[in-house]
Amino acid sequence: DLETTMEDTHVWVMAADGGDRREVGSGIDNRQGPPSWSSDGRALYFTVQERGLTRLYRLPAEGGAGQAVVADRGTVGPFDVGPSDRIAYTFATTRDLSQLYVLTGTERKPLTDLNTAVLSGKTFAEVEPFTFVSNDNRFNVEAFLTRPVGQTATSKHPLIVMIHGGQHGQQGPAFNLQSQVYAARGWATLMVNYRGSTGYGQAFTDAVFRDQNGDEAQDVLYGVNAAIRRNPWIDRARLGIEGGSYGGQLTAWLITQTHI
Repeated sequence: DLETTMEDTHVWVMAADGGDRREVGSGIDNRQGPPSWSSDGRALYFTVQERGLTRLYRLPAEGGAGQAVVADRGTVGPFDVGPSDRIAYTFATTRDLSQLYVLTGTERKPLTDLNTAVLSGKTFAEVEPFTFVSNDNRFNVEAFLTRPVGQTATSKHPLIVMIHGGQHGQQGPAFNLQSQVYAARGWATLMVNYRGSTGYGQAFTDAVFRDQNGDEAQDVLYGVNAAIRRNPWIDRARLGIEGGSYGGQLTAWLITQTHI
């Protein structure tokens, strides 16, 4: 069920004739993906966006809090449920693009390893989450800082701010080719899940309503300031900003609002 682009999608069930419609995903205050029935028809499986991650949940058909069956640090993509609830799914880790896995009970087994030839021997930059208080003291906003490769105790490094589109989307620690390429060149990157982002509850997503380029722009700027204060190795004289879609227009707006 999706009422607006701002409304977080929740899972519902109904009878085959369209009657007896009821929301079963209401106990999970985050955006939910298309569901699949368990093999016995007593539960549902679906993805949930949570704080920069995408997890796979199992929820009884009558509703409730649900349980994350794939909660690793990364992003669950398409999945399929087979007999005895054996699940095939794709998953992007912090060090690889999506690969195919199978989950049998609690045992996870990788089925593909497609990028060994490309990524073997590469140094991966670390992605560090941190939070800061928003300009209006309403939210703890989360951001993800990718450290540059080759950093030393005395080195200084540029910072590129990468703004996600949507604006109802999220960024997180899962493998990001662009930030890893930047890191290999000695550049840090910053991703801010500004208000309006998914994965932090409906109230956070609603907070941009009728306020385009308002407080969410301040979230990005506050995130930059927090990153610089906490990481003296960031070169204040070499800061860049970029984004796609909504992140692109927010980039064009922000460079008119600050001289940094």
